[in-house]
Amino acid sequence: MEIIEVLTRPVISYEDRYLIEPTGRLFLIKGLELEECLPDEQGYVKLTKNGNTIQYPLGALVMKHYVTDYKTYLPVHQVKPGSDYSVSNLTQNKPF
Repeated sequence: MEIIEVLTRPVISYEDRYLIEPTGRLFLIKGLELEECLPDEQGYVKLTKNGNTIQYPLGALVMKHYVTDYKTYLPVHQVKPGSDYSVSNLTQNKPF
């Protein structure tokens, strides 16, 4: 059984369904088990609640939960493109 860090937070509006970490890991809560949700090639994850599924950019989801000056009207960029969606690899500034 995996131990979840104290920094893990429930996803806003999906508190009883998903948990997110500042490392960019997203988990679906299934009873006493956690299932990791992986992003697609474009960096989107699917969140489901009450039979409705939406796609959400994982980088924006991480920023929304861990960066106090996150601005919803600005896009989120990765500093180094790839599979790293940790807080330290995300910015809302234009990438170089």
